Amino acid sequence: MQPLMIALIAVIFLHDRVIGVEHGAADAGWRDAVYSMSLIGGITLIAAVRIHLAGRRLTRTGRASAVVTADRVMALTPLLIIGAHCHNILLWNWLTVVRNTVGDLVFVDEALATLPAILALILLWWMYYPIERRIREVMLIRFLDQARPVQPIPTRREYVGLQIRHQLLLTLIPLSLIMIWVETLPFLLDARMAGWLSPVLQLAGIVAIFVVSPVIIRYAWDTVPLPPGELRDRLVGLCGRHRARVRQLLIWRTHGGMINGAVMGMIGRLRYVLLTDGLIEAMSDVHVEAVMAHEIGHIKRRHLPTLMALLMICVAGASVIFEYVSAVMWWMAHWWFVPSELTDLMTEPVREVGVTAAAFIVGLLAFGYVSRRFERQADTFAVQHLSQSPEGAAGDEPAVVTGEAVATMAGALGLVATLNHIPPDRRSWRHGSIRWRQRYLRSIVGLRCDKLRIDRQILIFKIIAGVGVLVLVALILVDLFMSGA
Repeated sequence: MQPLMIALIAVIFLHDRVIGVEHGAADAGWRDAVYSMSLIGGITLIAAVRIHLAGRRLTRTGRASAVVTADRVMALTPLLIIGAHCHNILLWNWLTVVRNTVGDLVFVDEALATLPAILALILLWWMYYPIERRIREVMLIRFLDQARPVQPIPTRREYVGLQIRHQLLLTLIPLSLIMIWVETLPFLLDARMAGWLSPVLQLAGIVAIFVVSPVIIRYAWDTVPLPPGELRDRLVGLCGRHRARVRQLLIWRTHGGMINGAVMGMIGRLRYVLLTDGLIEAMSDVHVEAVMAHEIGHIKRRHLPTLMALLMICVAGASVIFEYVSAVMWWMAHWWFVPSELTDLMTEPVREVGVTAAAFIVGLLAFGYVSRRFERQADTFAVQHLSQSPEGAAGDEPAVVTGEAVATMAGALGLVATLNHIPPDRRSWRHGSIRWRQRYLRSIVGLRCDKLRIDRQILIFKIIAGVGVLVLVALILVDLFMSGA
């Protein structure tokens, strides 16, 4: 969902960059608004009917195929909704209609422009709740039979609120703050200073927002500190052993509906590790430790800053490449290598949108590839930790990946898949499939912990990120110097 939320906001920045805040269609009016609402409304209505019919079939027959159908609709429809939103913003004057109505107020017009897509997503969760409740009822009976802890099934309002907080706010809070900062900054700067100072302050504000966002999200989500006890002492000791600075260990309350862990924050004093209530209740302490070691792996290997740097480099590099390709096509048209009808369609706004969209897609593809390798390295860190634990230490001999450590981490991954109702072979854009990750772990049994290929591969990524950031900073400084001159 996070890439879709990024696209939800990014398309507004793209609109203002290509078309301009004050250069939308002057005659944009109610016809554009009706068309925009009809497109998103039609997609949502069809999806809601499909989900409702799947829910009735599940109640009537109890077949799992009904859940599969509903899950497919829930996976595809957000893509269509955000696609329709982008179409409305860029091609059907929806943002201009909003601004003609309420004015170009700081963040207000952008918030109203994104509201239809957000409401459509909320309606999908509202319609899906009966299926979610039926699944939880089945799991509740199974947990009672196995004498495992159970939690009350959330109401529809609680379930939808949970989805809003966890699926939307994680991305929308920092992006909304960035949008407010970017729009407010021109009012704070003197016109003579805006030329060179504005980009610097924009970048500084964006970095500051990302640094403090974990504190905001920690309260936006339903979290509480992990209470004192044997488990907390074990996890705090794990952090201390690896010198991973963490502000707090939190229980991420999901009414038992999610089995997961997460880490938020790049700075130790503003970093949180979250473990869901379902994970703590359903897993043994050793499996919880494996999941915690995975999250600490993200911290110690500095995955978050490296991932952000690589994303910026990929988007910037792709922008340069596609801009060059666009210029080459114009040159080829001059020499009649490309039909003039094609180049006539490539107006400056079309070229700008095409280049930006292509760079964004390339950036997301690269982000997904690198993110999956980071997940693999975090899994590796967990088995390295478990293999080098005092129980498995082997004197002065180089530590090797043990079968017990791999079995523990692979078992934790298997439990995550089973308890979250995720097929082990289902691919994930950011994490890869559970089966893919388990197969890799089993392939490194017996290898030295300090001689694993994934660590060398990630080192190359970090070198690329470091060099790329230096090049980007140098280019920005040169551009600022030239513009100031």
